[in-house]
Amino acid sequence: MKLFRAHGVVLWVNGGAYQAGVTPSPEAMSQFVLRLERAHVHSGPWCTREIAKETLTASLAMPEQCGALAVPLPMSSTQRAWLIFFRPEQVETLYWAMQPTISPKPAVILAPSVAWSEEVVGKSEAWLRVERLAAVDLGEDLTLAISAYEISSLNMHLEHERKALAEANQRLEQLAHFDPLTQVWNRYRIEEAINAELVAAKRYAAAFALLLFDVDNFKQINDAHGHSVGDEVLVALARLVETSLRGCDHLGRWGGEEFIVLATHSEIDAATGLAERLRSLVAELRIEGLDQVITVSIGVAVWQPGDSCKTLISRADNAMYRAKHGGRNRVEVALEPATAL
Repeated sequence: MKLFRAHGVVLWVNGGAYQAGVTPSPEAMSQFVLRLERAHVHSGPWCTREIAKETLTASLAMPEQCGALAVPLPMSSTQRAWLIFFRPEQVETLYWAMQPTISPKPAVILAPSVAWSEEVVGKSEAWLRVERLAAVDLGEDLTLAISAYEISSLNMHLEHERKALAEANQRLEQLAHFDPLTQVWNRYRIEEAINAELVAAKRYAAAFALLLFDVDNFKQINDAHGHSVGDEVLVALARLVETSLRGCDHLGRWGGEEFIVLATHSEIDAATGLAERLRSLVAELRIEGLDQVITVSIGVAVWQPGDSCKTLISRADNAMYRAKHGGRNRVEVALEPATAL
């Protein structure tokens, strides 16, 4: 403002005003810019030193403004911003060596001490050419700065959108692949992993095992203590088993109180040993408000050539039921496919 001898400045961008100093009201500014857009179509600056008499501004409520210098900023082919400086009234006193007259009589020459003077009001200081050129240069710099800011804002918005999309995809994957109660893999995801392991086993003869188990007498826990306690048992059980597995093994909830452990690279001895270890750990699990011991019956099935996902799970299921009928809190190994037939 000091450089342009102005007492107010407005940067009008995207329908809003950034302003400093003495400036018109938002309503007057909005009308002013609207009229500039319609009347001033070329790219040069527009200026006046008599706002009250200028056709474009005469009817606008700008009581504290007398001069205006407006520079269009081409933001795009269809949109312009505006940089506008305002000047206050500058009263100018004119001195005359003779009193002017509109009569045909000759003017009266006065002595210097009694020279006639006139005060000119309603005008601001004139906008010099160098000031108009400087305002255009400043407008070009502002156009670049605004464009850079908008690009930065757009990049930030895109980054936020990217993060929101990633979070949405993560939530979707969570819903698609994880059991909402226990937060372990759901039936779809563990079955998907078993099928992938079957492909690897057939191609490379890499043995693996399934451990299918459920909680003994789980219906009694629900009936005696309520489903909330039953849910606590399942959550605690899943957390205990999951933290006890190797990094290459996987736990999934098969349904209800049934769970499956996919033990990769495991022969019969390793799988049976894992099952016994998990059975012992579960027997030590304690739930607040539940005085009975929690146990599981586990059926172990090791992949054999010719096994499918369905036959492998069926063999593990049969072994689990043999463990239950054998007294519960036991581990049973599935029969060979040929024997089972």
